[in-house]
Amino acid sequence: MDNPLNVMTFIIIASMVVLVFGYTWRHKHWGPVIILLGVLSMLSSILYRIVLALP
Repeated sequence: MDNPLNVMTFIIIASMVVLVFGYTWRHKHWGPVIILLGVLSMLSSILYRIVLALP
């Protein structure tokens, strides 16, 4: 997993799975927390790309 494209793809797919899992149980009290974790993990892909761009 040295290729940044593979890492970004894995992060995005895992984030989407977490978002779907949270959205499925949005009526439970912990569903929105799971959705928030999915959103934060989606944003982590942007942070990963920024870290790669730094010299």
